[in-house]
Amino acid sequence: VPFVQLPTTLLAMIDASIGGKTGVDTAAGKNLVGAFHRPRAVIVDPATLATLPVAQLRSGMAEAIKHGAIADAAYYASVESSLPELLDAPSGDAMRALIVRSIQIKAGVVTLDERESGVRRILNFGHTLGHAIEAESGRRDDLNIDGRELEAAGATDAGEPCLDGRSSVFGHVDQHRPRIADVERAEASCAARDRDGEVEREPRFAG
Repeated sequence: VPFVQLPTTLLAMIDASIGGKTGVDTAAGKNLVGAFHRPRAVIVDPATLATLPVAQLRSGMAEAIKHGAIADAAYYASVESSLPELLDAPSGDAMRALIVRSIQIKAGVVTLDERESGVRRILNFGHTLGHAIEAESGRRDDLNIDGRELEAAGATDAGEPCLDGRSSVFGHVDQHRPRIADVERAEASCAARDRDGEVEREPRFAG
C-alpha cells in the first residue's frame, strides 16, 4: 500500500519516518514484529515543532546527538553548542539544519543496509543498555523518562569503558570508523540513486 509520512515530532522527522522500518513490541521484547516498507514521500514541516513540549524536543535531540556520535563529530559538537537555541526556537534555522543533517546520516546508513543485516545496526547504539533499564523498571512511565533518553543514557554508559583522553562516546565509536566511512561513501552516492527514485538526498520542507 503506497503511503506518505507526515511526521510532527522531532524524533519522527529524523528517525521513525526515515528508512521504512516498522515494528511493534511484544511480551517477549521490543520491535519483534514488523516489516520493511518505504513511504512514497516524507513531508517535514518544522513549524509543527513549536507546539511540542520540551520533553518531546529532548527526545528528538537525543537521537540527533546519537547520529553525531556514530557518524559526524562536527555535527555532534554543533548540536551540543546549539541546544539553547534549539529549545528556544524549535522551528528556526538551527533546527532546520539539525533535521537536514540527521536525515542525511540516517538515509546514508539505510542506503547501505536497508534490512539491518550489517551496518544499520550502528543506529542501535545505546539501545541495549537503554532497553535493559526500561525492562528492569517494569514500565517506562514509572521512570517518567522517554525511551530515547534511556537509549542516550545507554549510549553514554556504553562509551565510558573506552575513555582514552577523548569523549566517552567517541572513544566507543572509534572502533566503528570503517563503518562510518561506508556511510560517508553512501551519502556521496545518494545523488545517483535520487535519479532512480530510490532515496531522497535532501529533505524537502513544507511551507
